[in-house]
Amino acid sequence: LHVAGMARLDRAYERSAFSAGIGGDIQLRPGLALWAGLSYSPRIYSLLEQLYRAGSSGTALGTDSPLEESRVAELGLRADLDWLQADVRVFQRQSERRITAVTEAAADTLYGRYSLIFDEGGATNRFTGASADIRLRYWRMHLDQRASSLFVNRNDDTAPTLLAPDLSYRAELYYRGSLIEGTLDLRLGGAFEYNSAYLPMTYHP
Repeated sequence: LHVAGMARLDRAYERSAFSAGIGGDIQLRPGLALWAGLSYSPRIYSLLEQLYRAGSSGTALGTDSPLEESRVAELGLRADLDWLQADVRVFQRQSERRITAVTEAAADTLYGRYSLIFDEGGATNRFTGASADIRLRYWRMHLDQRASSLFVNRNDDTAPTLLAPDLSYRAELYYRGSLIEGTLDLRLGGAFEYNSAYLPMTYHP
């Protein structure tokens, strides 16, 4: 049994974000392991954000809680063999936002004009999913496959909040070798990709 933890503080463009997580894995047999992990990531207020007050906003938001929070729980199975490398996982993620921004097309005006609307009510997004990364190898032939499926449950039905397709799949079949006595890497093959239809959270022309 192996257990590890991590914590980091990111700061860029006067924004601060803190992340912490813990995970562990247990070896079931040589080349096969079961693992699990938990993580928590809030985006905290910077000093400038605490001092800023918007003149056009009639509601002043308090700074006692983070602007955004994300919680992720994962459980997976990992295989590492001579001919097979696989990582299969299920996960659940919950994101909370205190402020949401949605673009709406302006009515009775020129096409292509949009208004950006801020909602201080916030939104909570919960979705579960599963993903698989399977890589097969025989001689110099490789078949790499990646698939994911997401199921979203949200409390705000007025605006799309999932930024990824519900179902995605990508496969690559290729030959990998070398040229000129091993000095150049050769990779020859093709790829197939499928993504189900989805809507982005906002649109900015």
